[in-house]
Amino acid sequence: QSLDGFGTVAPTTDGWTASVDWGSAFISGPGGEYRLCWCAGYPAHCRLHTDFKTDLGGLFIVGPRPLVQDRTCISGLNCMLSSFMGPGLSSADQVLILDTCAASNMVQRFVSAGHVAALTSSGSVASWNDLAVSAAGGQYRLCWCHGLSTTGCQDSSQFRIDMGRLDLIGVSPLQQDRTCVSGQTCTIDGITGHLLQETNRVLVLDTCGVAS
Repeated sequence: QSLDGFGTVAPTTDGWTASVDWGSAFISGPGGEYRLCWCAGYPAHCRLHTDFKTDLGGLFIVGPRPLVQDRTCISGLNCMLSSFMGPGLSSADQVLILDTCAASNMVQRFVSAGHVAALTSSGSVASWNDLAVSAAGGQYRLCWCHGLSTTGCQDSSQFRIDMGRLDLIGVSPLQQDRTCVSGQTCTIDGITGHLLQETNRVLVLDTCGVAS
């Protein structure tokens, strides 16, 4: 089901043409080809799916398909998200990393505030070019917006389509301050994060990522 509820038909005065409106409801289903199914409203009341037996044509919805296209990246490294699928995807589309799609909770310390820098290969590959992701490890949402929509993709509220989870491997939170004493051994316990592994390492520097 691509639209919640039943569309309201508004016929013209001559009864020969009509428009269909779903009110303020947004399309939330996966992209794909669907059928437009008609019901007269009498003697049935058009309440059940089985009442809509007349196929009046097709409806093509542009968007990601399926809506579970989970990906994984590592904090501190470049992040490229590939093999996104869906009918009609294009390089004009945009992807935004959020805690919750369409919400204003931008992810702190994510490159470009979470806005993907480039969509290539007809919208199937997303990247932040050569910039490393340095946000806190955790689970985030991949939120999609059609780049050619009339409303544009300028605000996080327009990224309504949740196309899957982004697992960002790394430490979390990013304020895990500790104290050691010069001249003594130093052991730091209790470092927390998402999907941490024994291969992880910690190096003490004046500025992270800069040789000193």
